Amino acid sequence: MKICRECTQEKEVSYFYTRHKTCKECWNEHRRSNYKKSICRNCNIAFRPGKEGRYKFCCIECRFMNKVQKQENGCWIWQASINREGYGTFVPDNGKKSGLAHRESLVLFRKSTLKASDYILHSCNTKPCVNPDHLKIGDAKENYQDFLKTGDTLRIKLSPKKIIKIRKLFLSSVSYRDIAKIFQVSANTIFDIIKRRTWKHV
Repeated sequence: MKICRECTQEKEVSYFYTRHKTCKECWNEHRRSNYKKSICRNCNIAFRPGKEGRYKFCCIECRFMNKVQKQENGCWIWQASINREGYGTFVPDNGKKSGLAHRESLVLFRKSTLKASDYILHSCNTKPCVNPDHLKIGDAKENYQDFLKTGDTLRIKLSPKKIIKIRKLFLSSVSYRDIAKIFQVSANTIFDIIKRRTWKHV
């Protein structure tokens, strides 16, 4: 154990840099306080970089909004990475995995606590939109009903021949995920096809 000269707390030696008398947390805070101020690329406010990965932006909200293009209809169209299903992706913070931008929008701007099982519905029917006013939390049934209202866009990718092949692959013990990768759709889409929730006529 070692006592920090700055905060006077007793901590494990691993919380100290070699030959430093202050703990890592106090030392990094001291170092950050001596950094020159920078200008946020989004809001143009001066801030001291070096905290929580903030080097170009003063906060995670600014880093998020810098990747957004606002349109006249109110949509916030995501300008950065887009996944195969057409949704934006965003890394919430350093050390965390990339997630869906529209889900992160509700977390950042509505302080919503989302479960992995929660579905996010777009009132504007625009997948790249991340405007929290256009988003709401729903369940699988609501998500599917919303999907039917907007039209079965996956039929552009899939065809009756492919549907038959999907069902044959499943009967051959190929997993939902592996089939989804082959046809470049979501595992939920494959599940609905196998259970005949969709493509009932094939």
